[in-house]
Amino acid sequence: MAERLDRAPMIDALRRSRARDRRTSHSAGGTWLARGAMIAALLVSLGALDWNRDTVFIDVELEHFELRATADGITTPVYRVATGTPAHPTPTGRFDLRHWIGNPGYTPGPAARANGAVATRPSRSGPLGYAKIPFFRSFQVHGGAHRYALGAPVTLGCVQLTDDAMRRLEAWLAARGALEAGIETPHGEVRHLFRRPTTLVIR
Repeated sequence: MAERLDRAPMIDALRRSRARDRRTSHSAGGTWLARGAMIAALLVSLGALDWNRDTVFIDVELEHFELRATADGITTPVYRVATGTPAHPTPTGRFDLRHWIGNPGYTPGPAARANGAVATRPSRSGPLGYAKIPFFRSFQVHGGAHRYALGAPVTLGCVQLTDDAMRRLEAWLAARGALEAGIETPHGEVRHLFRRPTTLVIR
């Protein structure tokens, strides 16, 4: 772990900068730019701008069909998942998350419609189960998985958990201040904003 900067010199430097601003006649733009840079450096030294520390990570390992979340140095138990087939692979990469959606409705994409899927109204007993987390285009992390499907590449690209796992993941995120209170939409879904930066990593 990188060592923290000594706070006292940085605080002294900030005070000297403010004194200089009062004595000199620099332009307002230059003065505020210099002051802003000094304040940012001070905040970093104090840990107030350690964004990586505040980020919640949800990691999916496709090879092992596993999902886990980490925040504040604490990691969830491992949840088994189902993933995309070779013909419909789950996207890999890093995805910034915005919403957790409970009671999700379902609008099938072209591949799902070709297999006979039809749209369903918002419901915890629908194809997406207890909740969904949109992360890229129509791809989502969602519930509704049968336990016999876990550990297998059987989805059309989504990452699927059991409803019990989604409930436990939601409770874990809420306990760490990662989710705003839910707001029910007119058509019945319950939308939660992620209140902390949350990144999904799929590899």
